[in-house]
Amino acid sequence: GGGDASVGGSAGAGATAGLRARADSLGEAVDGVLRALRGSGGGGGFGGGGGGGGGDDDGPVPLLRQLGDANGLHQAYAPATEQERAALERVGPALDDQLAALNALVAAMAEFRTALDAAGVPWTPGRPVARPSP
Repeated sequence: GGGDASVGGSAGAGATAGLRARADSLGEAVDGVLRALRGSGGGGGFGGGGGGGGGDDDGPVPLLRQLGDANGLHQAYAPATEQERAALERVGPALDDQLAALNALVAAMAEFRTALDAAGVPWTPGRPVARPSP
């Protein structure tokens, strides 16, 4: 789109394309984690409005709904039922998978920020402010 930052020559154009591809890949990874947690119905992406994951899609049951089942939302003061305990055991490994995915994203974002700085990409919100070089 418009307003592309020049990073200098054809090597800069290659770096910019590579950074854009990395940004797209990170965005897709974030969307994947959000879909696993919330389901595919309703506001994906960073600014999404919740995402109910209601029963209108044929995808897997969102982890947040599975946690609600495991937590026994309707019986907050009663001991967990066998069904609630089983739901918690089922959701545990899926949550571990998403935790690993989130940790990988955190590491990838740090590397991405370093690559942006190395390529001379102007500062954008969400990146640390670097002290100017003398």
